[in-house]
Amino acid sequence: KELAAAMSGFCCCKWNFKSRYRDMDKEGPKFSVDTPAPRPQMMAVEMQALTPEERERRRQLAAEKAQERQDVSMARGIGNTSKVKSLQERGEKDMLLGRLEELYAKSGEELPMHVRMLSLQQLRAHLDETQQRTAGKNPTPATIIGK
Repeated sequence: KELAAAMSGFCCCKWNFKSRYRDMDKEGPKFSVDTPAPRPQMMAVEMQALTPEERERRRQLAAEKAQERQDVSMARGIGNTSKVKSLQERGEKDMLLGRLEELYAKSGEELPMHVRMLSLQQLRAHLDETQQRTAGKNPTPATIIGK
Protein backbone atom coordinates (compact mmCIF):
# COMPACT_ATOMS: atom_id res chain seq x y z
CA LYS A 1 0.00 0.00 0.00
CA GLU A 2 2.86 2.36 0.75
CA LEU A 3 4.30 1.70 -2.68
CA ALA A 4 0.94 2.36 -4.37
CA ALA A 5 0.55 5.64 -2.45
CA ALA A 6 4.05 6.70 -3.45
CA MET A 7 3.43 5.78 -7.08
CA SER A 8 0.06 7.57 -7.33
CA GLY A 9 1.70 10.87 -8.28
CA PHE A 10 4.21 9.18 -10.53
CA CYS A 11 3.67 9.02 -14.31
CA CYS A 12 5.96 6.92 -16.45
CA CYS A 13 5.56 9.25 -19.43
CA LYS A 14 6.57 12.22 -17.32
CA TRP A 15 9.53 10.33 -15.98
CA ASN A 16 10.73 9.12 -19.43
CA PHE A 17 10.18 12.38 -21.33
CA LYS A 18 10.85 15.13 -18.81
CA SER A 19 11.68 17.83 -21.35
CA ARG A 20 8.62 17.26 -23.54
CA TYR A 21 5.93 17.15 -20.84
CA ARG A 22 6.78 20.15 -18.69
CA ASP A 23 3.24 21.44 -18.62
CA MET A 24 1.55 18.14 -17.62
CA ASP A 25 0.99 19.26 -14.04
CA LYS A 26 -0.39 22.70 -14.99
CA GLU A 27 -4.09 23.40 -14.75
CA GLY A 28 -6.24 24.15 -17.77
CA PRO A 29 -6.95 22.38 -21.00
CA LYS A 30 -4.30 19.82 -21.78
CA PHE A 31 -5.23 18.82 -25.31
CA SER A 32 -7.33 21.64 -26.72
CA VAL A 33 -6.42 25.19 -27.59
CA ASP A 34 -8.71 28.12 -26.79
CA THR A 35 -7.74 30.09 -29.89
CA PRO A 36 -8.40 29.05 -33.47
CA ALA A 37 -5.56 27.83 -35.63
CA PRO A 38 -3.66 30.55 -37.45
CA ARG A 39 -4.73 31.07 -41.06
CA PRO A 40 -2.08 30.71 -43.73
CA GLN A 41 -1.07 34.04 -45.18
CA MET A 42 -1.59 34.35 -48.92
CA MET A 43 1.03 36.18 -50.86
CA ALA A 44 -0.30 38.69 -53.37
CA VAL A 45 1.08 38.01 -56.81
CA GLU A 46 0.85 40.55 -59.54
CA MET A 47 -0.95 39.20 -62.59
CA GLN A 48 0.92 39.96 -65.76
CA ALA A 49 -0.70 40.08 -69.14
CA LEU A 50 0.43 37.04 -71.11
CA THR A 51 1.56 37.40 -74.67
CA PRO A 52 -0.04 35.13 -77.27
CA GLU A 53 3.29 33.32 -77.69
CA GLU A 54 3.49 32.63 -73.95
CA ARG A 55 -0.09 31.34 -73.92
CA GLU A 56 0.63 29.03 -76.84
CA ARG A 57 3.81 27.78 -75.17
CA ARG A 58 1.89 27.03 -71.97
CA ARG A 59 -0.89 25.25 -73.89
CA GLN A 60 1.68 23.14 -75.71
CA LEU A 61 3.42 22.27 -72.45
CA ALA A 62 0.11 21.34 -70.82
CA ALA A 63 -0.80 19.17 -73.82
CA GLU A 64 2.54 17.36 -73.65
CA LYS A 65 2.13 16.70 -69.92
CA ALA A 66 -1.42 15.43 -70.49
CA GLN A 67 -0.19 13.07 -73.21
CA GLU A 68 2.53 11.75 -70.89
CA ARG A 69 -0.03 11.13 -68.13
CA GLN A 70 -2.31 9.36 -70.59
CA ASP A 71 0.54 7.15 -71.85
CA VAL A 72 1.56 6.26 -68.30
CA SER A 73 -1.99 5.35 -67.31
CA MET A 74 -2.45 3.37 -70.53
CA ALA A 75 0.74 1.39 -70.06
CA ARG A 76 -0.12 0.46 -66.48
CA GLY A 77 0.06 -3.31 -66.26
CA ILE A 78 1.55 -3.83 -69.72
CA GLY A 79 4.48 -1.45 -69.74
CA ASN A 80 4.58 -0.69 -73.47
CA THR A 81 2.32 2.08 -74.79
CA SER A 82 2.65 0.98 -78.42
CA LYS A 83 1.42 -2.50 -77.47
CA VAL A 84 -1.52 -0.98 -75.59
CA LYS A 85 -2.46 1.19 -78.57
CA SER A 86 -2.30 -1.76 -80.96
CA LEU A 87 -4.50 -3.81 -78.62
CA GLN A 88 -7.02 -0.99 -78.42
CA GLU A 89 -7.07 -0.62 -82.20
CA ARG A 90 -7.55 -4.37 -82.57
CA GLY A 91 -10.47 -4.30 -80.15
CA GLU A 92 -12.11 -1.40 -81.98
CA LYS A 93 -11.55 -3.13 -85.32
CA ASP A 94 -13.22 -6.31 -84.00
CA MET A 95 -16.17 -4.25 -82.75
CA LEU A 96 -16.58 -2.54 -86.14
CA LEU A 97 -16.35 -5.89 -87.96
CA GLY A 98 -19.04 -7.28 -85.68
CA ARG A 99 -21.33 -4.36 -86.48
CA LEU A 100 -20.70 -4.79 -90.20
CA GLU A 101 -21.43 -8.52 -90.01
CA GLU A 102 -24.68 -7.77 -88.23
CA LEU A 103 -25.72 -5.17 -90.82
CA TYR A 104 -24.92 -7.49 -93.70
CA ALA A 105 -26.79 -10.37 -92.03
CA LYS A 106 -29.87 -8.18 -91.53
CA SER A 107 -29.83 -7.12 -95.17
CA GLY A 108 -29.36 -10.74 -96.35
CA GLU A 109 -25.98 -10.08 -97.97
CA GLU A 110 -22.59 -11.65 -97.35
CA LEU A 111 -19.73 -9.67 -95.85
CA PRO A 112 -17.19 -8.90 -98.61
CA MET A 113 -13.89 -10.70 -98.16
CA HIS A 114 -11.76 -7.57 -98.40
CA VAL A 115 -13.46 -5.92 -95.42
CA ARG A 116 -11.31 -7.78 -92.90
CA MET A 117 -8.18 -6.33 -94.53
CA LEU A 118 -9.30 -2.68 -94.20
CA SER A 119 -7.65 -0.25 -91.81
CA LEU A 120 -9.49 1.20 -88.85
CA GLN A 121 -10.38 4.44 -90.67
CA GLN A 122 -11.53 2.55 -93.74
CA LEU A 123 -13.68 0.29 -91.58
CA ARG A 124 -15.35 3.31 -89.97
CA ALA A 125 -16.06 4.80 -93.39
CA HIS A 126 -17.39 1.48 -94.72
CA LEU A 127 -19.62 1.09 -91.65
CA ASP A 128 -21.08 4.57 -92.16
CA GLU A 129 -21.66 3.85 -95.84
CA THR A 130 -23.28 0.48 -95.10
CA GLN A 131 -25.52 1.97 -92.40
CA GLN A 132 -26.75 4.64 -94.82
CA ARG A 133 -27.27 2.09 -97.60
CA THR A 134 -29.18 -0.38 -95.42
CA ALA A 135 -31.22 2.26 -93.59
CA GLY A 136 -33.81 2.27 -96.37
CA LYS A 137 -33.79 -1.54 -96.83
CA ASN A 138 -34.55 -2.58 -93.24
CA PRO A 139 -38.27 -2.64 -92.61
CA THR A 140 -39.45 -0.89 -89.49
CA PRO A 141 -41.97 -2.56 -87.18
CA ALA A 142 -44.68 -0.17 -88.41
CA THR A 143 -44.26 -1.31 -92.03
CA ILE A 144 -44.31 -4.98 -91.03
CA ILE A 145 -47.58 -4.52 -89.12
CA GLY A 146 -49.09 -2.54 -91.96
CA LYS A 147 -48.57 -5.42 -94.46
